Amino acid sequence: MQQNIQPLIKGTSFIRSRLCKHQAEVRAWSQGLLAGAEGALILECQHLQGGLKWELGHLGAVALPILLCRRLG
Repeated sequence: MQQNIQPLIKGTSFIRSRLCKHQAEVRAWSQGLLAGAEGALILECQHLQGGLKWELGHLGAVALPILLCRRLG
């Protein structure tokens, strides 16, 4: 009976160590993907902030009472 259990214990141990290794590989891969996405997101946010600042700079030239009287649609 113990002869049958020993290979099962060794197999389970081997599978557990492989699973841990694969989890670490997947974690490293996904963090690499997220790091690239984070950089792109930062650049896009900076671009949007620049556009917003530009729009706000031109807002002072708009006559606000005209906007209040205007109907949309």
